[in-house]
Amino acid sequence: MNMKKKLTAIISGVLCLALLMALPFGFSGLADPDTGLNGESGKWSEFDQSIYDVTVSSSSFKSSNFEWPSSGSVLVRASGTNWSASDFDGITVPAGIVLDIYQYAGGSTDSYKLLVHVDTTDGTPETIGSSSSNSGNSSNSGTVNRPSQAPNNSGNSGNSSTSNEDWGEVEKVFVPGTPSSNYDDYYTDVPSTMWAYHPIMTMTEGGLLAGYGNHLFGPNDTLTKEQLDIIRTRIHDADYPVSASGNKAFASRAYAVILLSEDMVTGGSTSLSEYETSLVNKSGVSGGLVYNLSESGRFGSMWQGVYDNWRASLAAGRSTNYITSVDELPDADKIHQWIEENWKEMSDLLNINNPAKYASVHDRTVATCEQAICRAYNLGMVSGYDSAGSFGPYNNLTRAQLSQMLYNMGWINSGCLNYN
Repeated sequence: MNMKKKLTAIISGVLCLALLMALPFGFSGLADPDTGLNGESGKWSEFDQSIYDVTVSSSSFKSSNFEWPSSGSVLVRASGTNWSASDFDGITVPAGIVLDIYQYAGGSTDSYKLLVHVDTTDGTPETIGSSSSNSGNSSNSGTVNRPSQAPNNSGNSGNSSTSNEDWGEVEKVFVPGTPSSNYDDYYTDVPSTMWAYHPIMTMTEGGLLAGYGNHLFGPNDTLTKEQLDIIRTRIHDADYPVSASGNKAFASRAYAVILLSEDMVTGGSTSLSEYETSLVNKSGVSGGLVYNLSESGRFGSMWQGVYDNWRASLAAGRSTNYITSVDELPDADKIHQWIEENWKEMSDLLNINNPAKYASVHDRTVATCEQAICRAYNLGMVSGYDSAGSFGPYNNLTRAQLSQMLYNMGWINSGCLNYN
């Protein structure tokens, strides 16, 4: 009986060994080669980014400046819920790479899911969205098919060059960064050679800005919160100040950008066409631009003020590769810190007095401030103040710098955002 058991054990062992030898070389029994390194889905708070050699945001990955490493693993973080695998179709992954693209949402949502997993460590490049692996002769390895740009017209509704590119109607036409050939006024401290000459003079002509008198503007003077209140009142052509605080404190870059960006959230809503929604989806933008998107992801809506400025920014030739989170900016930690320190003041100024869909007024205010900063970047109001593209939330803002921001948006006339 003992001999029979021993013989059975030996036979079983031989069969198991034969089975293991028949498996593909390198099989560890621990990982599915068709699954991302963090699995199919899970909690974002438990996601392990440290296992990747390179981590990049979705917008940076889709830009023409992205450079593949010679080998190793690459994580692409797609922030928000509007991303799909098809948004990355046409990107060729070079040989020697393990690529994972994960859609994630932090905060109370706290989740992630795998969109794309490509493994080319066998030496064969592969194009995302292709029915089969690339043969290795790809001419666009490491490049991206970018979404089409907007029409050349900044304000006329109708169709663009192809029949399926339907555009909605704008109510206000903005022409960002257009200098005048001559000006009726002048400032002795704003020479024609100054970098902000045209922004300052253009908006003086439009009644949005004014000097101190005696032909003095004070371009390098630090902007105060009271001065910003006055300008925002003119932007809306309001009968009363947007804030009657008379605050003489300096307005930081974050303070001004958030309030000016939120000034666009006005004028009711406009429904996006299918083509417009596809542009937004390809860029992964929600919250900051689109405030309502159907569950199917096909149709969304924007505030009219945001829509008109979005059309103007596209017509000006700006990229449709937007940032979807302040975490994509180099000084994200400082941005989060500034918002945390100032959220109560901002909630009062933005009239956020209930949590809506958020857990608290605090959470809603934080999300609103972050979306406002993203919107300002995406529509061209601001860009980085240094070569790294940092936002600089604590930096003071000069009157000349504010002039440039407004000029970038085409906000050159009193009442430019009045949708009443």
